[in-house]
Amino acid sequence: MKIFRRMNSHESFKREYRLDKDTVRNLNAAIERELGHLEGLRLEMGQIISEDSPISRRAKGSILHDFYNGCERIFKAIANEFLEKAQ
Repeated sequence: MKIFRRMNSHESFKREYRLDKDTVRNLNAAIERELGHLEGLRLEMGQIISEDSPISRRAKGSILHDFYNGCERIFKAIANEFLEKAQ
């Protein structure tokens, strides 16, 4: 079991979050899956990075948007686990 401590600006307000092994394993698997998708986006961007046309700029914007959303999903998954444990 992993223990995470959150401390805010007031030392007296400490919380401990305990995540069981299955939760950590599932969260790790979800993050690894999403990182794989992000790697795919990186490879896609590498194929068109040197192109400069209106269509390639829109494609780059779409890839960047997907990358941002992937990062956001990772952060949300982590936050949701801690929010569930805090309640």
